Amino acid sequence: MKTIYEILYPFGCKKTEVTEEFETRFPYTEVAPDTNRDFMLQFWDPKRTIWRPIEYMANEEKICLLEEFYRKATNDVQDLSEKNESVNDQLTDTQLALAEVYEMLVPADSAKEVK
Repeated sequence: MKTIYEILYPFGCKKTEVTEEFETRFPYTEVAPDTNRDFMLQFWDPKRTIWRPIEYMANEEKICLLEEFYRKATNDVQDLSEKNESVNDQLTDTQLALAEVYEMLVPADSAKEVK
């Protein structure tokens, strides 16, 4: 006899004894869950073929949310940097225009006399 575990959805498993000839296929596995944890507090990760604690699901979801937040924050920073650069260019152009207007209105000789 061999022990197999029925994968329950969305998490948990059920232990079953079968004959050695029994072909193990989904939704069963021969990989034993963590015996230190309740079988109903684990889920099967088919990509890695291991049992994971259900807390992993919550952590994985939090990581996805953080990654999305990081992506949006990075895009916002890039947009703000571009807008800041544009405003700085406009400010520089305005300063140059004001300097030219000042030079036209106040001749260089009279500017020396004011001091």
